Amino acid sequence: MINWKEIWEIHCPHFKNGHALIPLSKNISFKLKPGPGFGDLSHPTTNLLLNFMKPLVAGKTVIDIGSGSGILSITAALLGAKEVFAFEIDGDAITHSLENFKLNNLKIFLNKKPPRVDLVTINMISSEQKIALEQYPFIKEFPTTILSSGLLCEEKEAYLKEMSSWRLIKEKKEKGWLGLQLIPK
Repeated sequence: MINWKEIWEIHCPHFKNGHALIPLSKNISFKLKPGPGFGDLSHPTTNLLLNFMKPLVAGKTVIDIGSGSGILSITAALLGAKEVFAFEIDGDAITHSLENFKLNNLKIFLNKKPPRVDLVTINMISSEQKIALEQYPFIKEFPTTILSSGLLCEEKEAYLKEMSSWRLIKEKKEKGWLGLQLIPK
């Protein structure tokens, strides 16, 4: 059996007293339980998406594809999203996300189709993103912004070719990783 607490103590920069304390701003922070879901601020891709999200989520219906630990879903909720919908297929990560939603007293819908979509976050490697986005065709029904990471800088051109129905608005880089903001063409 994997000792997630021990692993998070080693890799999570904000781990203390059995939880990761995630600072969003001077006045807003939240806790994450250690577990198998990805997302604890120890990886540049999570930081890239958190920075993109901060000015964009207030009042929006947000979906988080591949929610992992729930970090991006929780962030959206705490930064004033109207509604948050998390999507995850891994059973262990689903359990982990639900525990973290409960820990932070947040109502976040898991694996439920939203009535509309304003903003999508997706933090997974590029080969998985195309598959994941195809699983949720309702995303294309709305004028949706996609915040994408999990991409290596050298994958940018190939990724944009795959995402040909979306236009690049902004990009950020951190330690060889890329974060992108895309809108429909």
